[in-house]
Amino acid sequence: MRETFKNRKLAVALATGSAILATASFEAQASNITLSDLNDHLGLFGAAVFDAGANTLTLTPESFSPPAGATKFIAMAAPSDPAAGPSLVVKSDQLTGRFTAAPGFIITSIDVVEGGIVARLGATAQTLVDGSFVVIGKPSVGFAVSPSATNGSNALTAVGWDIGVTNPVHLVVGQSVADFSLNNVLAAAAGVVGDVALVWKTGATITVNVAPVPLPPALWMLGSAVLGLVTVRRNKTEA
Repeated sequence: MRETFKNRKLAVALATGSAILATASFEAQASNITLSDLNDHLGLFGAAVFDAGANTLTLTPESFSPPAGATKFIAMAAPSDPAAGPSLVVKSDQLTGRFTAAPGFIITSIDVVEGGIVARLGATAQTLVDGSFVVIGKPSVGFAVSPSATNGSNALTAVGWDIGVTNPVHLVVGQSVADFSLNNVLAAAAGVVGDVALVWKTGATITVNVAPVPLPPALWMLGSAVLGLVTVRRNKTEA
């Protein structure tokens, strides 16, 4: 009877340890991120779609015309009165929200990619793309735009700009919750009548990278202890 009772206790301990380890293993296969409290403060970032499978938030500004292909997140400078002097137009917006990792996971980092178009006509036409990505409690990451905006020429030039494609924007997080803000500034300037400067944003993606939380050393010790008990018990039985 005593042997049977001991065997039952051993079986319960073994089952408990196995269940804990199995649960941890299951969580490691079920990585996901939830998005909440999303707020496009001025509405310029446009439609937001969160792909939970890829942990990616895609932002698509609403279309705007003219010019063809532009979006409502646009800065346009085109002086029309010589007496009024140069024209400077600045458009900015802020997107805020919260990413939360599933139980058993941690947000390791967040990557940001953005893109748009710059169009300039005339030697005084200038454009600027600026911004930052911030997670509360972490240093902000400023944007490096490619290609760099320079003065235009006497012919119309239109080129794409990007943030994060050729100059990756990567912010290390290391926590389960990330309260974030994406900040964008577009500026266009033209000094004389006839010159035109335009810069607009076509889209952005924010990708959250996650990893399983390392199991506490005590949990692995429990598993080792249970296996050790099984080994000792078997040796005694065989003897």
